[in-house]
Amino acid sequence: MSQFNISLLAKQGWRIINNQNSLVMRVLKAKYFPNDQFLNSRLGNSSTNISIHDDSWVPDAINFRLSSEVNSMRDSKVNALIDNIERKWRIELIKNTFAEEDAVRILRIPLACVPHDDFLVWGGEA
Repeated sequence: MSQFNISLLAKQGWRIINNQNSLVMRVLKAKYFPNDQFLNSRLGNSSTNISIHDDSWVPDAINFRLSSEVNSMRDSKVNALIDNIERKWRIELIKNTFAEEDAVRILRIPLACVPHDDFLVWGGEA
């Protein structure tokens, strides 16, 4: 499957290079390489695309919400809550940012021992 995925990515790359005005090219350029060319672009591995106010990353989230006094974190990403040097949650930040029951749920989520690229996982039913 990985070779098939690479071939599909190469095909998409070819389309991006040859169709500079296509909608997909404009969207990808704006998001991933606004100041460079496609062939020079790189994706980092330190950020996730999920905003912290999106409950899809918190198991069993029922009434997921930020604490009412916290507005500065509203548009932040999940990786802002992780100390990537020590590979642990930023406990005080989480406790000060989220309602108590949500903070408890977040702190139960195990973190990988080493940083890695984000990847999609199936979150639906089989």
